[in-house]
This record gives sequence, structure tokens and C-alpha cells, in this order.
Amino acid sequence: MGRIKVLDGQDSTYHTRDLLIYGKYGSIAVVERFIRSMKNECCRRIVVPMRVAKLRVEVSLYFVWYNHHRPHQELGGRTPDEVYSHREPANEERRYEPRQKWPRETARVPSRGRS
Repeated sequence: MGRIKVLDGQDSTYHTRDLLIYGKYGSIAVVERFIRSMKNECCRRIVVPMRVAKLRVEVSLYFVWYNHHRPHQELGGRTPDEVYSHREPANEERRYEPRQKWPRETARVPSRGRS
């Protein structure tokens, strides 16, 4: 069985979690999709450090963002942390609007090519 060591950001200890279940349909696809997301959202947007220690820092920052801030379509717009902690999704929480009289009614902007 495949295993991965995951750094837990709260108490800075390593936990070993099951990553793959061999022989189960779709188990490899989940890992491949995560790696694709990591490449597109992290590694292709930064200058990749040549030192392993600095690369680990960058990847760990991506893991924090991925689990705590990035909404996931499969989870209905919630983050994995919100699902794990049984919290309300941040995108559905009440928001404070600092601007007075907002939102306001705006004049309709005519579309181009039509009068």
C-alpha cells in the first residue's frame, strides 16, 4: 500500500496517511490529478529553487494553500480543511461591506455594435 508522510501545519509533526489503494478503480487518477494541479498552480508559476530545502518550503506553502484556501469543485466549493473541521464554507459566510451605499444601481452599459 502506498503511503506518504504529510506535515501537519498545526503541531509540526509528521503523520503517515494512506495515499493509494491498489486495485481500486480511479485511485491512480486522484493522485495524477493532484500532481497536475500542483504543476499548474505552483511549479509553473514560480521560479523553482535549485536547493532542495527551498523547494520543500515552496511545496509546503502550496499544500497549505491547497488544503486551507483553495475551493474544490468536488467538495462543492469548500476547502478540505472546512470539510475535515465540519465548518461552514467561507464562500457562504456573511461578509462585511466597508463601502457605504454598496452595491449601488449602475447605469446599464450598452453593448458594442448595437445602438
